[in-house]
Amino acid sequence: MDFIKKDIDRGNAIWIKAFENQDADLLADTFHTNGAVLGVNGKVIEGREAVRKHFKEWMAQIGKAYFTIETIDVYHVGDDVFEKGSYTLTIENGNQYEGKYIVEWKLEGNKYLFYRDIGI
Repeated sequence: MDFIKKDIDRGNAIWIKAFENQDADLLADTFHTNGAVLGVNGKVIEGREAVRKHFKEWMAQIGKAYFTIETIDVYHVGDDVFEKGSYTLTIENGNQYEGKYIVEWKLEGNKYLFYRDIGI
């Protein structure tokens, strides 16, 4: 379980860095090839390249952004790993948003990557 938590911590650290640097490529590379973002509005962005495009557009729209991410729980069920957490997002204009999320992590090669990112 330790290597799973290390992959989750690594992925979340990259998420934070990617938004600070507006680097959609860095962020997309932490998603599974078939990864998806499931937005609170019901929109589903599926596939690494679609995720890359989505984040590139969103980052351009909001400007520099700063995340704090807190993992609350990690569940390992069979081959699936689920992370429950909370975040605070502060964007360049000073607006701040708080929320919760569920991420399903899936093994690709020898690393766990974002498979389903679900904002709740």
